[in-house]
Amino acid sequence: DISETIVYSNGRAEDTVGSTSRSLPLERAVTSFSPDFPAVFLSAALNNPDTALRFIGSETLDGLAVQHIRFWNTFSSHPDLLSLARLTVTDLWISADSGLPYKLSFTQHEAGGDAPSAPVEVYYSNYRAINGVLYPCLTRKSLNGTPWATASLTAISGCNRRE
Repeated sequence: DISETIVYSNGRAEDTVGSTSRSLPLERAVTSFSPDFPAVFLSAALNNPDTALRFIGSETLDGLAVQHIRFWNTFSSHPDLLSLARLTVTDLWISADSGLPYKLSFTQHEAGGDAPSAPVEVYYSNYRAINGVLYPCLTRKSLNGTPWATASLTAISGCNRRE
């Protein structure tokens, strides 16, 4: 069995397959993140002073009333990265009834220019409260319009541990 680990941190990305690691292009680093738990990426976006938000409007998605919001990193505090801002556009649809994320859409870029890019869509459902935090226990992902992964959260360990 060969495992793959991709780490995105502080504007850098590294891919490790087995014992071989390689740095990923800056475009990949700024357009990739783990969308599995919406609270994590939303918190990061809202705590970034360079994040811009735009309310797109009320919509109906899969028969559900949603609020469509678009956000992106302007890189205002990093002028040398301004050209990457257009790559970070992310769309979020929030359920009008529950106020919880329903769908997330973004494009993952492998590099600049004509390098491949792939649209990613993530759908969240079956929210459950675990230690007072609502987690989507069912996540469906598509890559380039093709169903790619379905994840079902059945347990979270370590939530009751105090440090």
